[in-house]
Amino acid sequence: MRVVLPLLAFARADPDSAYFYCGNYVGLYTARIGNVPVPVSHYSSLLAAVEESLCSSSAVGSTLSIVHGSEAAESWKSDGTAVLGGVVFLGTGIPRSFWRPENDPLRPKSLSFIGELDGVSRVTRVGEDLFHGREDKNHVVIVNGGNHFGIMDEQDALDKSGDLKSEISQQDFISQFQLAFDAFLLNLDSNTQNEYLKSKRDDALSMLEPSLNAFALENNFYYGGQNQIGPDWDPDLCPTVWSADRGLCEENGAPWGVYAQPCSSKSFRYVSGFCDEDSEIEAAGYKYNVTAKMAALSSRPGFKCPACLHHLPYIYVDENDPMQLTNEIYTQVFWDEKETYASAWTLHTKIFSRQCTYIFSGFKEPEEADYRELDGPSFCQEINQAAYDLVLESLEGTRALERFNENGVRMEMREDNVVIAGPSWLEFGLEYNERIVDGQVEALEIVARSLKTPYEFPYFPKAPDPRCYHYCHLLSPARIAEYIFTDSLRYNLGE
Repeated sequence: MRVVLPLLAFARADPDSAYFYCGNYVGLYTARIGNVPVPVSHYSSLLAAVEESLCSSSAVGSTLSIVHGSEAAESWKSDGTAVLGGVVFLGTGIPRSFWRPENDPLRPKSLSFIGELDGVSRVTRVGEDLFHGREDKNHVVIVNGGNHFGIMDEQDALDKSGDLKSEISQQDFISQFQLAFDAFLLNLDSNTQNEYLKSKRDDALSMLEPSLNAFALENNFYYGGQNQIGPDWDPDLCPTVWSADRGLCEENGAPWGVYAQPCSSKSFRYVSGFCDEDSEIEAAGYKYNVTAKMAALSSRPGFKCPACLHHLPYIYVDENDPMQLTNEIYTQVFWDEKETYASAWTLHTKIFSRQCTYIFSGFKEPEEADYRELDGPSFCQEINQAAYDLVLESLEGTRALERFNENGVRMEMREDNVVIAGPSWLEFGLEYNERIVDGQVEALEIVARSLKTPYEFPYFPKAPDPRCYHYCHLLSPARIAEYIFTDSLRYNLGE
Protein backbone atom coordinates (compact mmCIF):
# COMPACT_ATOMS: atom_id res chain seq x y z
CA MET A 1 0.00 0.00 0.00
CA ARG A 2 1.26 3.47 -0.91
CA VAL A 3 0.79 6.25 1.64
CA VAL A 4 1.91 9.75 0.66
CA LEU A 5 3.20 11.57 3.70
CA PRO A 6 2.92 15.29 4.34
CA LEU A 7 6.47 16.65 4.30
CA LEU A 8 6.04 18.57 7.56
CA ALA A 9 5.60 15.25 9.34
CA PHE A 10 9.30 14.55 8.94
CA ALA A 11 11.48 17.21 10.51
CA ARG A 12 14.50 14.99 9.88
CA ALA A 13 14.20 15.17 6.09
CA ASP A 14 12.95 17.33 3.29
CA PRO A 15 12.63 15.18 0.18
CA ASP A 16 10.51 16.28 -2.75
CA SER A 17 8.02 13.58 -1.83
CA ALA A 18 7.82 10.86 0.81
CA TYR A 19 5.96 7.53 1.00
CA PHE A 20 5.27 4.51 3.18
CA TYR A 21 5.38 1.24 1.26
CA CYS A 22 4.40 -1.82 3.34
CA GLY A 23 5.91 -0.34 6.49
CA ASN A 24 9.01 1.15 4.83
CA TYR A 25 9.77 4.85 4.46
CA VAL A 26 10.92 6.11 1.05
CA GLY A 27 12.04 9.68 0.42
CA LEU A 28 12.25 10.77 -3.23
CA TYR A 29 14.61 13.53 -4.36
CA THR A 30 13.83 14.29 -7.98
CA ALA A 31 16.17 15.46 -10.73
CA ARG A 32 16.81 19.17 -11.09
CA ILE A 33 16.41 21.03 -14.37
CA GLY A 34 17.67 24.57 -14.06
CA ASN A 35 17.81 24.08 -10.25
CA VAL A 36 14.06 23.34 -10.24
CA PRO A 37 12.94 19.89 -8.99
CA VAL A 38 11.21 17.80 -11.65
CA PRO A 39 7.57 17.06 -10.72
CA VAL A 40 7.03 13.78 -8.91
CA SER A 41 4.56 12.70 -11.60
CA HIS A 42 7.52 11.82 -13.84
CA TYR A 43 8.46 9.03 -11.40
CA SER A 44 5.16 7.12 -11.22
CA SER A 45 6.47 4.02 -13.00
CA LEU A 46 9.69 4.00 -10.99
CA LEU A 47 7.81 4.38 -7.72
CA ALA A 48 5.48 1.53 -8.69
CA ALA A 49 8.55 -0.68 -9.14
CA VAL A 50 9.91 0.44 -5.76
CA GLU A 51 6.59 -0.34 -4.08
CA GLU A 52 6.36 -3.77 -5.70
CA SER A 53 9.89 -4.65 -4.61
CA LEU A 54 9.42 -3.49 -1.03
CA CYS A 55 6.09 -5.23 -0.60
CA SER A 56 7.51 -8.46 -2.03
CA SER A 57 10.55 -8.37 0.28
CA SER A 58 10.97 -9.12 3.96
CA ALA A 59 11.93 -5.50 4.62
CA VAL A 60 9.91 -3.80 7.35
CA GLY A 61 10.73 -0.51 9.00
CA SER A 62 13.47 0.41 6.53
CA THR A 63 14.36 4.00 5.74
CA LEU A 64 15.29 4.50 2.10
CA SER A 65 16.11 7.45 -0.12
CA ILE A 66 15.97 7.58 -3.90
CA VAL A 67 18.04 10.43 -5.28
CA HIS A 68 18.19 11.43 -8.96
CA GLY A 69 21.25 13.41 -10.04
CA SER A 70 24.07 15.26 -8.33
CA GLU A 71 22.04 18.36 -7.42
CA ALA A 72 19.40 16.23 -5.74
CA ALA A 73 22.23 14.37 -3.96
CA GLU A 74 23.44 17.62 -2.43
CA SER A 75 19.90 18.30 -1.20
CA TRP A 76 19.68 14.80 0.26
CA LYS A 77 23.04 15.24 1.96
CA SER A 78 21.93 18.43 3.68
CA ASP A 79 18.78 16.82 5.07
CA GLY A 80 20.52 14.87 7.81
CA THR A 81 19.28 11.40 6.79
CA ALA A 82 22.57 10.20 5.35
CA VAL A 83 23.28 7.63 8.06
CA LEU A 84 19.77 6.19 8.04
CA GLY A 85 18.94 3.07 6.08
CA GLY A 86 20.09 2.96 2.48
CA VAL A 87 20.17 5.29 -0.48
CA VAL A 88 19.82 4.72 -4.21
CA PHE A 89 21.60 7.26 -6.40
CA LEU A 90 20.17 7.47 -9.90
CA GLY A 91 22.46 8.99 -12.49
CA THR A 92 25.17 9.98 -10.03
CA GLY A 93 27.43 8.66 -7.27
CA ILE A 94 27.83 9.27 -3.57
CA PRO A 95 28.52 12.96 -2.80
CA ARG A 96 32.27 13.44 -2.67
CA SER A 97 32.40 14.72 0.89
CA PHE A 98 31.63 11.20 2.14
CA TRP A 99 34.95 9.92 0.78
CA ARG A 100 36.93 12.01 3.23
CA PRO A 101 38.31 9.81 6.06
CA GLU A 102 36.63 11.82 8.81
CA ASN A 103 33.23 11.16 7.19
CA ASP A 104 33.66 7.42 6.89
CA PRO A 105 31.30 6.69 9.84
CA LEU A 106 28.59 8.69 8.04
CA ARG A 107 28.95 6.90 4.73
CA PRO A 108 25.61 5.27 3.86
CA LYS A 109 24.86 1.94 2.34
CA SER A 110 24.37 2.85 -1.28
CA LEU A 111 23.46 1.70 -4.74
CA SER A 112 24.71 3.94 -7.55
CA PHE A 113 22.61 3.11 -10.60
CA ILE A 114 23.66 4.95 -13.75
CA GLY A 115 23.22 4.71 -17.50
CA GLU A 116 26.26 4.20 -19.68
CA LEU A 117 25.07 7.16 -21.79
CA ASP A 118 24.29 9.51 -18.91
CA GLY A 119 25.15 12.90 -20.39
CA VAL A 120 24.27 14.88 -17.28
CA SER A 121 26.55 13.19 -14.76
CA ARG A 122 28.85 11.04 -17.01
CA VAL A 123 29.17 7.32 -16.34
CA THR A 124 32.80 7.87 -15.30
CA ARG A 125 31.49 9.68 -12.19
CA VAL A 126 30.75 6.36 -10.47
CA GLY A 127 34.38 5.40 -10.87
CA GLU A 128 34.84 7.35 -7.63
CA ASP A 129 32.41 4.97 -5.90
CA LEU A 130 34.44 2.03 -7.20
CA PHE A 131 37.70 3.65 -6.10
CA HIS A 132 36.67 4.72 -2.60
CA GLY A 133 33.70 2.56 -1.70
CA ARG A 134 33.47 -0.76 0.09
CA GLU A 135 32.39 -3.58 -2.20
CA ASP A 136 29.97 -4.93 0.43
CA LYS A 137 28.43 -1.52 1.17
CA ASN A 138 28.69 0.81 -1.85
CA HIS A 139 27.29 -0.92 -4.90
CA VAL A 140 27.53 0.18 -8.52
CA VAL A 141 25.33 -0.89 -11.42
CA ILE A 142 25.87 0.52 -14.93
CA VAL A 143 23.03 0.10 -17.42
CA ASN A 144 24.33 -0.49 -20.93
CA GLY A 145 22.71 1.99 -23.31
CA GLY A 146 20.85 3.89 -20.58
CA ASN A 147 20.96 7.67 -20.15
CA HIS A 148 19.99 10.14 -17.39
CA PHE A 149 16.30 10.82 -17.99
CA GLY A 150 15.33 7.56 -19.70
CA ILE A 151 13.97 5.98 -16.52
CA MET A 152 11.30 8.68 -16.15
CA ASP A 153 7.69 8.99 -17.40
CA GLU A 154 6.50 11.67 -19.83
CA GLN A 155 10.01 12.37 -21.08
CA ASP A 156 8.80 14.49 -24.00
CA ALA A 157 7.64 17.10 -21.50
CA LEU A 158 11.17 17.45 -20.05
CA ASP A 159 14.03 19.67 -21.07
CA LYS A 160 16.66 16.97 -21.51
CA SER A 161 19.45 19.28 -22.66
CA GLY A 162 22.85 17.84 -21.85
CA ASP A 163 21.72 14.23 -21.85
CA LEU A 164 22.55 11.66 -24.54
CA LYS A 165 19.99 9.61 -26.43
CA SER A 166 19.12 6.33 -24.76
CA GLU A 167 19.59 3.04 -26.60
CA ILE A 168 17.05 1.19 -24.44
CA SER A 169 13.37 1.66 -23.61
CA GLN A 170 12.04 3.05 -20.34
CA GLN A 171 10.54 -0.36 -19.59
CA ASP A 172 13.93 -2.04 -19.98
CA PHE A 173 15.53 0.65 -17.85
CA ILE A 174 13.01 0.16 -15.02
CA SER A 175 13.27 -3.63 -15.25
CA GLN A 176 17.02 -3.42 -14.77
CA PHE A 177 16.51 -0.96 -11.90
CA GLN A 178 14.13 -3.36 -10.18
CA LEU A 179 16.64 -6.22 -10.40
CA ALA A 180 19.30 -4.02 -8.82
CA PHE A 181 16.91 -2.64 -6.21
CA ASP A 182 15.77 -6.13 -5.17
CA ALA A 183 19.39 -7.17 -4.71
CA PHE A 184 20.10 -3.99 -2.74
CA LEU A 185 17.20 -4.72 -0.39
CA LEU A 186 18.65 -8.18 0.29
CA ASN A 187 22.00 -6.54 1.02
CA LEU A 188 20.38 -4.14 3.49
CA ASP A 189 18.70 -7.03 5.22
CA SER A 190 21.67 -9.41 5.39
CA ASN A 191 24.74 -7.15 5.27
CA THR A 192 26.29 -9.45 2.69
CA GLN A 193 27.09 -8.83 -0.93
CA ASN A 194 25.00 -11.10 -3.10
CA GLU A 195 26.22 -12.52 -6.37
CA TYR A 196 24.14 -10.15 -8.50
CA LEU A 197 25.63 -7.01 -6.96
CA LYS A 198 29.12 -8.50 -7.02
CA SER A 199 28.74 -9.38 -10.69
CA LYS A 200 27.48 -5.89 -11.54
CA ARG A 201 30.31 -4.27 -9.64
CA ASP A 202 32.80 -6.43 -11.54
CA ASP A 203 31.14 -5.38 -14.80
CA ALA A 204 31.43 -1.72 -13.81
CA LEU A 205 35.09 -2.16 -12.91
CA SER A 206 35.75 -3.80 -16.24
CA MET A 207 33.99 -1.04 -18.17
CA LEU A 208 35.63 1.82 -16.29
CA GLU A 209 39.10 0.31 -15.84
CA PRO A 210 40.56 2.51 -18.63
CA SER A 211 39.06 5.57 -16.95
CA LEU A 212 40.28 4.57 -13.49
CA ASN A 213 43.79 4.05 -14.83
CA ALA A 214 43.66 7.40 -16.60
CA PHE A 215 42.65 9.21 -13.41
CA ALA A 216 45.57 7.51 -11.65
CA LEU A 217 47.95 8.96 -14.27
CA GLU A 218 46.69 12.42 -13.33
CA ASN A 219 46.87 11.67 -9.59
CA ASN A 220 43.42 13.17 -9.65
CA PHE A 221 42.13 15.22 -6.74
CA TYR A 222 38.98 13.07 -6.46
CA TYR A 223 40.89 9.79 -6.65
CA GLY A 224 43.19 10.06 -3.66
CA GLY A 225 45.24 13.14 -4.57
CA GLN A 226 43.43 15.41 -2.12
CA ASN A 227 46.55 17.18 -0.79
CA GLN A 228 47.16 18.98 -4.06
CA ILE A 229 45.53 22.26 -5.07
CA GLY A 230 41.91 21.34 -5.70
CA PRO A 231 39.33 23.01 -7.94
CA ASP A 232 38.04 25.27 -5.16
CA TRP A 233 41.42 26.19 -3.68
CA ASP A 234 43.66 29.21 -4.26
CA PRO A 235 45.80 28.16 -7.27
CA ASP A 236 48.78 30.02 -5.79
CA LEU A 237 48.88 28.03 -2.54
CA CYS A 238 48.95 24.37 -1.60
CA PRO A 239 46.31 23.49 1.04
CA THR A 240 49.12 22.41 3.40
CA VAL A 241 51.27 25.45 2.60
CA TRP A 242 52.25 26.17 6.21
CA SER A 243 53.40 22.62 6.89
CA ALA A 244 54.74 21.86 3.42
CA ASP A 245 58.12 22.65 1.97
CA ARG A 246 58.06 26.23 0.69
CA GLY A 247 55.29 26.04 -1.87
CA LEU A 248 55.33 22.29 -2.44
CA CYS A 249 52.13 20.36 -1.85
CA GLU A 250 52.16 17.26 0.31
CA GLU A 251 51.29 15.24 -2.77
CA ASN A 252 53.21 13.38 -5.44
CA GLY A 253 53.25 14.86 -8.90
CA ALA A 254 51.11 13.52 -11.72
CA PRO A 255 52.52 10.21 -13.01
CA TRP A 256 51.74 11.36 -16.54
CA GLY A 257 54.22 14.18 -16.01
CA VAL A 258 56.78 11.60 -14.90
CA TYR A 259 56.17 9.65 -18.10
CA ALA A 260 56.31 12.84 -20.17
CA GLN A 261 59.82 13.78 -19.00
CA PRO A 262 61.59 10.90 -20.77
CA CYS A 263 59.59 11.72 -23.91
CA SER A 264 60.79 15.30 -23.80
CA SER A 265 64.39 14.62 -22.86
CA LYS A 266 64.73 11.62 -25.21
CA SER A 267 66.69 10.09 -22.39
CA PHE A 268 65.05 6.67 -22.25
CA ARG A 269 62.53 4.63 -24.11
CA TYR A 270 59.10 5.14 -22.67
CA VAL A 271 57.99 1.96 -20.95
CA SER A 272 54.58 1.65 -22.62
CA GLY A 273 56.02 2.04 -26.08
CA PHE A 274 54.84 5.54 -26.97
CA CYS A 275 58.14 7.40 -26.81
CA ASP A 276 60.11 4.42 -27.98
CA GLU A 277 62.58 5.97 -30.37
CA ASP A 278 66.15 4.81 -29.80
CA SER A 279 67.84 6.66 -26.98
CA GLU A 280 71.46 7.61 -27.45
CA ILE A 281 71.94 8.30 -23.76
CA GLU A 282 70.51 4.93 -22.74
CA ALA A 283 72.72 3.18 -25.28
CA ALA A 284 75.70 4.92 -23.67
CA GLY A 285 74.91 3.17 -20.35
CA TYR A 286 73.16 5.91 -18.39
CA LYS A 287 70.43 5.03 -15.87
CA TYR A 288 67.54 7.39 -15.37
CA ASN A 289 64.96 8.15 -12.69
CA VAL A 290 62.26 10.84 -12.58
CA THR A 291 60.64 12.20 -9.43
CA ALA A 292 57.67 14.58 -9.42
CA LYS A 293 55.95 16.80 -6.89
CA MET A 294 52.70 18.70 -6.96
CA ALA A 295 53.38 22.37 -6.37
CA ALA A 296 51.93 25.81 -6.72
CA LEU A 297 53.84 26.55 -9.91
CA SER A 298 53.45 30.29 -9.35
CA SER A 299 55.33 29.79 -6.06
CA ARG A 300 57.73 32.59 -5.16
CA PRO A 301 58.41 34.67 -2.06
CA GLY A 302 55.39 36.92 -1.60
CA PHE A 303 52.66 38.09 0.73
CA LYS A 304 50.70 34.84 0.37
CA CYS A 305 53.69 32.73 1.32
CA PRO A 306 56.83 34.64 2.38
CA ALA A 307 58.88 31.43 2.61
CA CYS A 308 57.83 30.02 -0.78
CA LEU A 309 60.43 29.46 -3.47
CA HIS A 310 60.49 29.03 -7.22
CA HIS A 311 60.26 25.38 -8.20
CA LEU A 312 62.32 24.64 -11.29
CA PRO A 313 63.04 21.26 -12.90
CA TYR A 314 66.57 19.97 -12.61
CA ILE A 315 68.72 16.92 -13.24
CA TYR A 316 71.10 15.48 -10.67
CA VAL A 317 74.07 13.18 -11.22
CA ASP A 318 74.64 10.67 -8.43
CA GLU A 319 77.93 11.52 -6.73
CA ASN A 320 78.73 7.83 -6.31
CA ASP A 321 77.61 6.73 -9.76
CA PRO A 322 78.04 9.29 -12.55
CA MET A 323 75.89 7.13 -14.84
CA GLN A 324 72.85 7.44 -12.52
CA LEU A 325 70.66 10.47 -13.33
CA THR A 326 67.66 11.77 -11.41
CA ASN A 327 65.30 14.29 -12.94
CA GLU A 328 63.10 16.37 -10.64
CA ILE A 329 59.98 17.89 -12.17
CA TYR A 330 56.86 19.72 -10.94
CA THR A 331 53.19 19.50 -11.89
CA GLN A 332 49.99 21.34 -11.02
CA VAL A 333 46.44 20.48 -12.03
CA PHE A 334 44.18 23.31 -13.17
CA TRP A 335 40.39 23.20 -13.53
CA ASP A 336 38.04 25.42 -15.48
CA GLU A 337 35.25 26.55 -13.15
CA LYS A 338 32.79 26.58 -16.07
CA GLU A 339 33.27 22.84 -16.64
CA THR A 340 31.81 19.83 -14.85
CA TYR A 341 34.64 17.42 -15.65
CA ALA A 342 36.31 15.56 -12.78
CA SER A 343 39.56 15.56 -14.75
CA ALA A 344 41.99 18.43 -15.21
CA TRP A 345 41.39 21.15 -17.76
CA THR A 346 45.18 21.39 -18.05
CA LEU A 347 48.04 19.54 -16.44
CA HIS A 348 50.78 22.17 -16.18
CA THR A 349 54.13 20.39 -16.14
CA LYS A 350 57.61 21.81 -15.69
CA ILE A 351 59.92 19.35 -17.40
CA PHE A 352 63.61 19.58 -18.20
CA SER A 353 64.89 20.21 -21.72
CA ARG A 354 66.49 17.58 -23.91
CA GLN A 355 69.53 19.79 -24.60
CA CYS A 356 70.29 20.25 -20.91
CA THR A 357 69.73 16.58 -20.13
CA TYR A 358 72.53 15.79 -22.56
CA ILE A 359 74.82 18.53 -21.20
CA PHE A 360 74.28 18.19 -17.44
CA SER A 361 74.64 14.42 -17.57
CA GLY A 362 78.01 14.80 -19.25
CA PHE A 363 76.83 12.88 -22.30
CA LYS A 364 77.57 15.84 -24.59
CA GLU A 365 79.54 19.06 -24.37
CA PRO A 366 77.53 22.29 -24.69
CA GLU A 367 78.86 22.98 -28.17
CA GLU A 368 77.73 19.50 -29.28
CA ALA A 369 74.16 19.79 -28.01
CA ASP A 370 72.29 21.88 -30.55
CA TYR A 371 69.18 23.46 -29.00
CA ARG A 372 67.24 23.77 -32.24
CA GLU A 373 67.85 20.17 -33.16
CA LEU A 374 67.19 18.73 -29.71
CA ASP A 375 64.35 20.96 -28.45
CA GLY A 376 62.90 22.27 -31.68
CA PRO A 377 60.15 19.64 -32.15
CA SER A 378 56.62 20.19 -30.85
CA PHE A 379 57.10 17.99 -27.77
CA CYS A 380 53.92 18.97 -25.93
CA GLN A 381 51.90 18.02 -28.99
CA GLU A 382 53.74 14.69 -29.18
CA ILE A 383 53.16 13.91 -25.51
CA ASN A 384 49.47 14.80 -25.78
CA GLN A 385 49.17 12.55 -28.80
CA ALA A 386 50.79 9.78 -26.74
CA ALA A 387 48.14 10.28 -24.04
CA TYR A 388 45.37 10.09 -26.64
CA ASP A 389 46.83 6.94 -28.20
CA LEU A 390 47.23 5.36 -24.75
CA VAL A 391 43.56 5.81 -23.85
CA LEU A 392 42.34 4.64 -27.25
CA GLU A 393 44.49 1.52 -26.96
CA SER A 394 43.14 0.83 -23.46
CA LEU A 395 39.59 0.86 -24.87
CA GLU A 396 40.24 -1.59 -27.71
CA GLY A 397 37.40 -4.07 -28.08
CA THR A 398 34.91 -2.10 -25.96
CA ARG A 399 31.46 -0.82 -26.87
CA ALA A 400 32.59 2.64 -25.69
CA LEU A 401 35.28 2.80 -28.38
CA GLU A 402 32.95 1.35 -31.00
CA ARG A 403 30.35 4.01 -30.19
CA PHE A 404 33.02 6.72 -30.25
CA ASN A 405 34.27 5.60 -33.66
CA GLU A 406 30.70 5.56 -34.99
CA ASN A 407 29.35 8.79 -33.46
CA GLY A 408 32.08 10.64 -31.60
CA VAL A 409 34.14 13.65 -32.63
CA ARG A 410 37.85 12.90 -32.48
CA MET A 411 40.55 14.97 -30.80
CA GLU A 412 43.44 16.29 -32.88
CA MET A 413 46.68 17.57 -31.37
CA ARG A 414 47.93 20.74 -33.02
CA GLU A 415 51.40 22.25 -33.05
CA ASP A 416 52.60 23.85 -29.80
CA ASN A 417 52.04 27.54 -29.20
CA VAL A 418 55.56 28.48 -28.03
CA VAL A 419 55.62 31.46 -25.64
CA ILE A 420 58.60 33.33 -24.22
CA ALA A 421 57.45 34.52 -20.78
CA GLY A 422 56.45 32.66 -17.63
CA PRO A 423 53.05 34.34 -17.14
CA SER A 424 52.14 33.62 -20.77
CA TRP A 425 52.52 29.92 -19.97
CA LEU A 426 51.39 29.75 -16.35
CA GLU A 427 48.24 31.86 -16.56
CA PHE A 428 46.78 30.05 -19.55
CA GLY A 429 45.81 26.47 -20.28
CA LEU A 430 45.03 24.08 -23.07
CA GLU A 431 42.85 25.33 -25.89
CA TYR A 432 39.96 23.10 -26.98
CA ASN A 433 38.87 24.44 -30.37
CA GLU A 434 36.04 22.99 -32.44
CA ARG A 435 36.87 22.69 -36.14
CA ILE A 436 33.63 23.17 -38.04
CA VAL A 437 33.18 22.07 -41.65
CA ASP A 438 29.86 22.59 -43.45
CA GLY A 439 28.15 23.36 -40.17
CA GLN A 440 29.34 20.16 -38.49
CA VAL A 441 32.04 19.78 -35.83
CA GLU A 442 34.67 17.65 -37.52
CA ALA A 443 37.31 17.58 -34.77
CA LEU A 444 38.22 19.03 -31.39
CA GLU A 445 41.65 20.59 -31.81
CA ILE A 446 43.95 20.65 -28.77
CA VAL A 447 46.62 23.36 -28.61
CA ALA A 448 49.24 23.34 -25.85
CA ARG A 449 51.45 26.21 -24.81
CA SER A 450 55.14 25.47 -24.47
CA LEU A 451 57.86 27.52 -22.79
CA LYS A 452 61.40 26.57 -23.80
CA THR A 453 64.77 28.11 -22.94
CA PRO A 454 68.22 26.99 -24.15
CA TYR A 455 71.30 26.21 -22.09
CA GLU A 456 72.84 29.40 -23.47
CA PHE A 457 70.11 31.60 -21.97
CA PRO A 458 71.64 34.35 -19.72
CA TYR A 459 71.45 33.71 -16.01
CA PHE A 460 72.82 35.07 -12.74
CA PRO A 461 74.14 32.69 -10.06
CA LYS A 462 72.06 34.07 -7.16
CA ALA A 463 68.81 34.24 -9.13
CA PRO A 464 66.53 31.36 -10.20
CA ASP A 465 68.12 29.66 -13.18
CA PRO A 466 66.06 30.49 -16.32
CA ARG A 467 67.83 27.92 -18.50
CA CYS A 468 66.73 24.47 -19.59
CA TYR A 469 62.96 24.96 -19.45
CA HIS A 470 60.71 22.76 -21.49
CA TYR A 471 57.35 23.48 -19.89
CA CYS A 472 54.20 21.93 -21.30
CA HIS A 473 50.45 22.14 -21.00
CA LEU A 474 49.62 18.45 -20.95
CA LEU A 475 46.31 16.82 -21.78
CA SER A 476 45.31 14.54 -18.94
CA PRO A 477 44.54 10.94 -19.96
CA ALA A 478 41.55 11.22 -17.60
CA ARG A 479 40.13 14.11 -19.64
CA ILE A 480 40.48 11.99 -22.77
CA ALA A 481 38.65 9.09 -21.11
CA GLU A 482 35.76 11.28 -19.96
CA TYR A 483 35.58 12.81 -23.43
CA ILE A 484 35.46 9.47 -25.24
CA PHE A 485 32.87 7.92 -22.90
CA THR A 486 30.51 10.91 -22.93
CA ASP A 487 31.36 14.33 -24.26
CA SER A 488 32.55 13.33 -27.74
CA LEU A 489 29.05 11.89 -28.31
CA ARG A 490 27.18 15.11 -27.57
CA TYR A 491 27.61 16.36 -31.13
CA ASN A 492 25.75 13.48 -32.77
CA LEU A 493 23.89 11.69 -29.96
CA GLY A 494 22.88 14.62 -27.76
CA GLU A 495 19.26 15.21 -26.75
